Amino acid sequence: VALTKKKQNYIYSSASDLTIKKWSISELLEDAASIMVQGSGDGRQINKAEKTQMAHEKDINTVRISPNDKLIATASQDKTIKVWETNKLEQKLLLKGHRKGVWDICFSPYEKVLASCSGDKTVKIWSLGDGSCLNTLEGHTSSVLKCAFIKVGLQMVSSCNDGVWKVWNLKTSECVNTFEKHQDKIWALDVIEDRDLNRVKIITGAADSNLYLWNDVTIEKQIEESEKNQQKIRDEQDLANLVNSQYYKDAAVLAFRMNRPAKLHDILQKTMAEFNKVKEVEQVEDFSEFVAAVVHEMIAIDVTRTLVLLRDWSTNSKYTIICQSLLRELLKILTPEKIAELEEKREAEEKEAAQELVENDFEEKKMNKKAKKRLNQKEMNKIDHLLKALISYAEKHFNRLSNLYKKAFLMEHALQTMSTLIPDHEAETRMPGVEKEVNSEDEEESDSDKNEPRKTDVSGQDAEGGEGLEDNFEMEVIASDAEDSSEDEQDEIEGRPRSSSRGRGGRGGQSSRGSRGSRGDRGSRGGRGDSRGSRGNRGSHGSRGGRG
Repeated sequence: VALTKKKQNYIYSSASDLTIKKWSISELLEDAASIMVQGSGDGRQINKAEKTQMAHEKDINTVRISPNDKLIATASQDKTIKVWETNKLEQKLLLKGHRKGVWDICFSPYEKVLASCSGDKTVKIWSLGDGSCLNTLEGHTSSVLKCAFIKVGLQMVSSCNDGVWKVWNLKTSECVNTFEKHQDKIWALDVIEDRDLNRVKIITGAADSNLYLWNDVTIEKQIEESEKNQQKIRDEQDLANLVNSQYYKDAAVLAFRMNRPAKLHDILQKTMAEFNKVKEVEQVEDFSEFVAAVVHEMIAIDVTRTLVLLRDWSTNSKYTIICQSLLRELLKILTPEKIAELEEKREAEEKEAAQELVENDFEEKKMNKKAKKRLNQKEMNKIDHLLKALISYAEKHFNRLSNLYKKAFLMEHALQTMSTLIPDHEAETRMPGVEKEVNSEDEEESDSDKNEPRKTDVSGQDAEGGEGLEDNFEMEVIASDAEDSSEDEQDEIEGRPRSSSRGRGGRGGQSSRGSRGSRGDRGSRGGRGDSRGSRGNRGSHGSRGGRG
């Protein structure tokens, strides 16, 4: 049934006979304080309906009246919604779109739209102007049984078959919140709205024989969130001031309390660099003492959070040094006895939470994904699991650093085994044995030069004083050698003895290294002595060899 809202003088009803009826109650309101539509008692009865209209082909689930009393709407199991004019019960709109029976409908108090919910797990918004579907809300996992507008028509609430009801934002078509308390179908849902205070109360009733009153705490949540944001801004400013003032211990503790692991690592890394720099100049406390003080504060705040932070840092080699420094100091403080005590305390808290869940009749099969995720997270954050993870990662980083330490000697070994590739100017400092061998060879050559008499060329100049002949030396010597060999052959034919001086001159000419060229000069002197009578070509060839 539905009662008119303004004058409250008509009742509209629907039944399993697939009809809707219009009943007048004006006279009853004037004469009696109580009304009984059907049955016995002191109240008066209404025996005849003013109008009757065949409405649907299947059972009618609900009937609703618009806020201005001009329209009524009916929803049926035949998957349709029909909108009627109230005076003559004439059909104005036929709304089709649901794939299953429609369980409930409601008019918006501020706009000309109608909402409907169906067994197809959807909520639809319809235009009362042309009957088009404006929006479809999807998110329920079972049949949607009830729906209603709240917050000046900007939001909606809907309840479903699995004991869950949701709050929707109609502007974004998103579900903004989900509530789970009932254990069975929610058949009843109503809204009490205080427009002056902008507050809403919602009443839900389900087949689990429970009624719940829900208070709107949106304003309180907004105030709380605003305070958190302001506190966050203040903490950020305090953290920056502490770092600039070099109060690194307080800054690290504040960063941990704010749950800023990246900032905490930066502070600890900067502090370690400062300690190493100052320690070279003067004697100061060790970095480990600073870390121990920080770890004491972190454990006082939350032991589990500290272990979780170290476990997360261990997964990245970038944080290894700082992580291992904190872990070393933490294990000095967190003895096995304290770990066992903390584990017992945690188990006791879990038992209390489990008992509370049993008292509230919270079934595991009704747990949503978020609740299961929280329980799995608690399981992973047990102290024994955290310590096992830390041991595993510590062994991994130890092996990695050991391999790097071994590879660090590869370059030094390669340089030692590749001494022949080292430049000459480095050989004096790196290879004294090689230097000694080279010097001994030079000394032998210089001694052999000293044992032979010093000679001059045909021009009377010393052989070492020749200048400007280096470029033409090799070609001239080759020519002289060829001519000398031809002259020697001519001497053999004529029966003359071969001049040894020319041979020595030729050998000297072929030499192209430093002091050995002087031997050619000595050969040239012999050649000149042999050619005193005729001053021919042979003497000149010998002198050329000497110049070399």
